[in-house]
Amino acid sequence: MGTTPSPVPTQNGFPVATLQAFDAAYFAAQPIAVQCALGITPGKGQFTMNALGQNAAGMGTAEKLASQGYFIDVPIMVWGWDALMTMTQRIMDGVKEYPDLLDVSTRVPSTNVVDYPAVPVPAPPAGDLVGVQIGQSNSYYPTALAVTLNLPAGYQWNQGGNTYVAYYVIQQVMTQSQQILRWSLVS
Repeated sequence: MGTTPSPVPTQNGFPVATLQAFDAAYFAAQPIAVQCALGITPGKGQFTMNALGQNAAGMGTAEKLASQGYFIDVPIMVWGWDALMTMTQRIMDGVKEYPDLLDVSTRVPSTNVVDYPAVPVPAPPAGDLVGVQIGQSNSYYPTALAVTLNLPAGYQWNQGGNTYVAYYVIQQVMTQSQQILRWSLVS
């Protein structure tokens, strides 16, 4: 008697591992500035969601990035739709090109992971990136050097025998939101 293979976990008919691998590749292929501003964790394809299930960075952040020339795929990057499912649906619907947020440029939908090469994270120059501690918390302000580097969330840095992880907080001022770099002490 043979053994019955374990069922592969799926979501809407897609193997979960395939969804996760494609989403990670899709987001890793975005420019570092886009990853940071949208709060995307490099290599994970995840960002903070709001109560509506959308990217917490919001449309204002996406519009700002688009006005700077970045390609913003609204359903995936703002509304939080899954990248592989969205690309698959576009292809099934016969979509040959899809527009960015400002309808300025287009891209061809693809479900091939090799079409999404990871953007390399630049190595930071020598110097301190972690500044002073924020109160009694395990959070730290960045140095001026760290702010200029556009480091992605999740970036790890060793300084003074400690390991820190970069993260971004969203500060909402009126109708504008901005991402602010902070460091969290890991060890």
